[in-house]
Amino acid sequence: MTGRRTIKPAKDAYLLLIAAALVLSLPAASEAAIVLGFQFSGRQEVVDKTNLASQEGSVLGFNLGAFGLHGESDFGLEGGLSYVIRKADRLGCGVNTISDFGVFIGARYYSDAPTFSLGGLDVRLTLGASAGFSWLWGGDYSTLPMFSPLLSGGLSFSPSGSPVDIMVEFLYRPVSLDMELEDFWGTLLTTLDIKPSWCVRMSLLLW
Repeated sequence: MTGRRTIKPAKDAYLLLIAAALVLSLPAASEAAIVLGFQFSGRQEVVDKTNLASQEGSVLGFNLGAFGLHGESDFGLEGGLSYVIRKADRLGCGVNTISDFGVFIGARYYSDAPTFSLGGLDVRLTLGASAGFSWLWGGDYSTLPMFSPLLSGGLSFSPSGSPVDIMVEFLYRPVSLDMELEDFWGTLLTTLDIKPSWCVRMSLLLW
């Protein structure tokens, strides 16, 4: 049995304000899209700081969000939820899988006019920068929300005039996240260090 940290109400209220700001901004956007994404491939690493062991693997995750452009600007507000699975079964620390749930909000450059065309396919350059909070949990352990930024960049593809785009990006998480494992008495057993990671993200944009 282990101690489990809980999220403080002040943190919950702050995250609710972030989500509310995003939702309220979307009706005022001249163009808005629902974003459904799948994260895969790439590289992530979990390090056991006490036993000096590490485990590497590819990224597997999902994201759900929204994105809106205001006026004729190519810059807009984006935000959403992210869920990533991290493997730690070969570390022998009592945690086989680490779940990473995040809430993010940020800005995105998305060219309203096609950057270039390939036949009847419109291709647009897109760049994003978001920040938010991530929670980690695995087995009987969990963490408080931790600051977690995201950087992304890639291309968006759509048939001319289509309300559906497919966006393919490289996604980079530049900040390490720590997960402390404690016994029932609160004694620190070890700390798992989630290293910066990158992956490919493929998203469906429904305008």
